[in-house]
Amino acid sequence: MAHDHLIISPLVGFYTPDDATSTQGNDDTNTYFQVLAIVPF
Repeated sequence: MAHDHLIISPLVGFYTPDDATSTQGNDDTNTYFQVLAIVPF
C-alpha cells in the first residue's frame, strides 16, 4: 500500500509458446509489464 487510499501493484509476465509452429506466425517469448493503481473509497 502506497497510502491508505492508494494501492499500487506491479506485474511482470513472460509467455513462451509450447508449439514452435504458431498459427499466428510468432513463436517468440513475449514479455509484458503492467502497473495497477487501485483507489478504494
